[in-house]
Amino acid sequence: MIKEEFLQVVVARSTAYAAEIADRHGRGAKNAANFKGMTVASLVTFFGICYIIGAAGYRSWEDPWRMEFGLRNTLIAAAMTRDVFMQHLRYLHFEGESPAGGQPKDPLRKISEWLSHIQENIRNTRLYTVGAGVCLDESMILCKARIGFKQYMPKKPIKHGIKIFTLCCTLTAFCVSFAVYTGQAHMGDYSREEGLAWHVADTCLLDATYGDPYATGRILFADNWFTSIPFVLALWRKYKMRYVGPYTAATAVPKGGIQSTTFPFVAPSKANITALPRGWFRQAARVLIRRSDSVAAAADAGADAGAGAGA
Repeated sequence: MIKEEFLQVVVARSTAYAAEIADRHGRGAKNAANFKGMTVASLVTFFGICYIIGAAGYRSWEDPWRMEFGLRNTLIAAAMTRDVFMQHLRYLHFEGESPAGGQPKDPLRKISEWLSHIQENIRNTRLYTVGAGVCLDESMILCKARIGFKQYMPKKPIKHGIKIFTLCCTLTAFCVSFAVYTGQAHMGDYSREEGLAWHVADTCLLDATYGDPYATGRILFADNWFTSIPFVLALWRKYKMRYVGPYTAATAVPKGGIQSTTFPFVAPSKANITALPRGWFRQAARVLIRRSDSVAAAADAGADAGAGAGA
């Protein structure tokens, strides 16, 4: 997914960043002067160690090198020393030259080039082609940093963190595209009629189609945040994809009255809602079937009675 040319760029930027700090005064300059250097091989090793630390559930970056409590990981300790790992962690730098004009507007400016490189490689190399169905939903990455776009989602296993919209294959759960949510103000321009949900879905689908109309005929599964008539129409017009998602029936007529984009059965009466158990749509369908059967039976009985009287 990551080309060696881009890793060389990251190594050069990290080395230049450490040299820049070493030219300053203070404790940070002294630590930067002891920087052992970075290579592509050491950078790949660093990323592998980060993956193992996250998968193993270590509480601290330094735990794999600790001898206490059986925390030491001999594989990690043999691959890289703790001091070299911490230097890579301290001076890793993805960003190029800082733009002039004060604080940038893009919160992901420091890693935006890295994320774009990953998405571009997915599109160009065609690592994976999804099956008949794709699923679009929010995912949370645990984050305790002080950032402005950290989200709180109480119904997720990870309640505080960075929210990412992920597009995955329904057969293998392979992630083919993603979009980091940094707030409505940073999500770009989108039509108010189609809404933010369509803008997010369009961004993920556009990154996953590789420029080819491969999405035609597939089914998109999503939650009720995406479910709307304008969303479904836009999805069909641009990608010829069908949509499956839940919809919660409202108990009142929407503001502005019934429109062409309003769902059917949008405002059932409160009495009908309270009378039906959970899964009211299926239950209502059963009632309709029973009523239609009884009406048909009554009609047949009436016809038989009329025929008997005529005889």
